[in-house]
Amino acid sequence: MNNVIEILILIVLFYIVVDVLAHIISWLILITILILAIALIAALVVSIFRYVLKLRREARFARNLAEVSNGDLVIGTEIWLDPRSEQKHFFDMLYRFSGKRKIKIIVTTIQFNSIKNSINHKDPNHKKCAKIAMRRIDQLQSAGLLKIETQMEGGKAESGREKLLNFIYERGRHGVAGVLISEDDELRIRSREDNRRHANADWVIIGPSDLLNEHIAQSLAENVFSKSEN
Repeated sequence: MNNVIEILILIVLFYIVVDVLAHIISWLILITILILAIALIAALVVSIFRYVLKLRREARFARNLAEVSNGDLVIGTEIWLDPRSEQKHFFDMLYRFSGKRKIKIIVTTIQFNSIKNSINHKDPNHKKCAKIAMRRIDQLQSAGLLKIETQMEGGKAESGREKLLNFIYERGRHGVAGVLISEDDELRIRSREDNRRHANADWVIIGPSDLLNEHIAQSLAENVFSKSEN
């Protein structure tokens, strides 16, 4: 009799344990599903947030590009050869919005030859950047957004910066307005000074990041245009 009672107790305990384990597993499954749902919702929210930021970034770029549009657009050689992802976004947006703003990008023959010669550079990274730059030039030219402008070589001792500075100086002196986008601080500073002293047409001189700024590009454009109006 006692053995039967013990067996019944063990059976009851077994079913209790199984039931508890079943409840625990059910709760664990439910918690796992909730965690996955929260993770998916969070990922969706982050994706939407990034997409909204991307749209705002592109809208800001397009607006600022329109505000500083002041003739032809010259881009520093250092930007063409810059491998950073920021410059890829810059050129992608430039490709998308230049046509809408009827902006013509200028590459001087000296810039083009410098990029072309860099394809034979010993440094594989430099060579890769030059090939990417050539593809970008080809893409923009094929879309009718870019033209290669002849520039005399000048003195052999002149650096690429000096040659581009002379190109901008001569265009400004002959009354041709434009925009210079460069990450070269010295080039921007000296170009602004040349424009202020000698140019018969105004140049907007900025860095690529300015086109994503809420206020700087607009302020620069207003300063330049107000000078033209006066």
